[in-house]
Amino acid sequence: MAFSSSTVTIGYSTKKSDYDRLLDNTIYLKTELAKASKGKADITISEYATTAAPDVKAKSVFENNGTLTEVSTDVTPTGYSGISVSTNFYLYYDESTAAFIYSETAPTWSDALQGWYNSNDRAFFSMYKDSGGTLYQLKTKLQDQNNIKIGNIETLDSSASWTVPINVYRVKATIIGAGGGGGASNSGDGGTGGTTTFNSISSTGGTGGKDGDSNHIGSAGTSGFASGNGGQPGIYANDLTGSSGNGGQIKVQIFSVTPSSSIAYTIGAGGSAGSGYAGKAGGAGGAGQIILEY
Repeated sequence: MAFSSSTVTIGYSTKKSDYDRLLDNTIYLKTELAKASKGKADITISEYATTAAPDVKAKSVFENNGTLTEVSTDVTPTGYSGISVSTNFYLYYDESTAAFIYSETAPTWSDALQGWYNSNDRAFFSMYKDSGGTLYQLKTKLQDQNNIKIGNIETLDSSASWTVPINVYRVKATIIGAGGGGGASNSGDGGTGGTTTFNSISSTGGTGGKDGDSNHIGSAGTSGFASGNGGQPGIYANDLTGSSGNGGQIKVQIFSVTPSSSIAYTIGAGGSAGSGYAGKAGGAGGAGQIILEY
């Protein structure tokens, strides 16, 4: 039953309109809350600075696969006994059981969910199980990929394999092929530099310089003193000058990597110097090099 006032008539239609506005506002607030909480990971653990078993602390708030959750009491994760010794492992929230668990499976970054995931389960921390199988070492909170900054630069100068550090998921590699050797003043071309390879990406070495008898006149430079540069030419008194070796190819590549995995690499050897008489041989090319930033 409607009633009148001097300003507005209130009845069924007004009540329904108020309800519709309330519903719209509720939907709007839920949408804005979802936007604000997307990727949220305000989660803390005990024993962070020790090697003891941690608990996920009460009042931790996180978003997992679209659902915002608050931890009401301290929770002890399960699954440590199933982790191999001397192995990195991760603290996950298991969506199917609504529980915190440990797993050796490395997560991958989800742009859509803004977090580190394995299927629908979100990872928050990485740790390391010692050889004795009792410690929780190297506790590290996983960073949002958008916040990962380059903080380390490492140079590789000899062929071997590189172990990806803990909590590193991307690496920028500058791959430099070896320089070619410098040509001799009279009778010997420089050798081609070797190929440098990292994670199947290769930079070829530079070609060697020609000797002076081939009428390739070149000028000396800084070749051969730095990685990937060509060797200096040989110079003879009779104006016979070999040409410098050519620098190695340079490639820059960004890789997605898995912590503790091993990546084989090869450093190209500098091209051999062209031989010549009276001490007028060319200079050897500079060896290749790999520069890693992560």
